[in-house]
Amino acid sequence: MPDEKYYCGVLGTELDLKGERELNKLTAYVDRFFCATGDETLRPEVEALLALAKDVYGRGSAGKQQVRKHAAQQLVVDTFDLVARLHSLTELQPAVG
Repeated sequence: MPDEKYYCGVLGTELDLKGERELNKLTAYVDRFFCATGDETLRPEVEALLALAKDVYGRGSAGKQQVRKHAAQQLVVDTFDLVARLHSLTELQPAVG
């Protein structure tokens, strides 16, 4: 994402993309894809994907402290689910302008 700020239509908010803002950059990528398709029927899928991304990112950040084995295993499963959904929705194509 070349810009420092991005308005996310799905969330209705401006995202800061400067520095290491991985979740914001992923959100902007998904939003750009969604806006480029113009297919409103994808909105529930996009919203679910972004909710999962936020959850995975939050739990991953919490992993800087001690976590239980089951929680770590579930995070790995959910991360693979996130990537699979992302691939299914976008085919991991480059973001369009």
